[in-house]
Amino acid sequence: MRWAWAHGHVTANPVSVVDHFLPKQTGKKEHQPAMPGRDVPALVKKHVAEFKQGEATRIALLFQILTTARSGESAWRLRLLNFPNGLLPATFQ
Repeated sequence: MRWAWAHGHVTANPVSVVDHFLPKQTGKKEHQPAMPGRDVPALVKKHVAEFKQGEATRIALLFQILTTARSGESAWRLRLLNFPNGLLPATFQ
């Protein structure tokens, strides 16, 4: 939005109003540690393989773990995949 304001695409900067209502961000980033690959089979066996809360959830979680896909990528639909050419879409809607 600031870019659009700076380049004259909007006449006012609506983001500047938000700064007065939201608390200041600390700027501290918290990264989650990565799990060593050798520990993944035990995690899957203990927490995922027998997950009873929903088959679709279990399969999506396994897909994410085994392919290192992001959560949004696991929402792909089969119709979006090009199996003959082995292609996945860069984006999907």
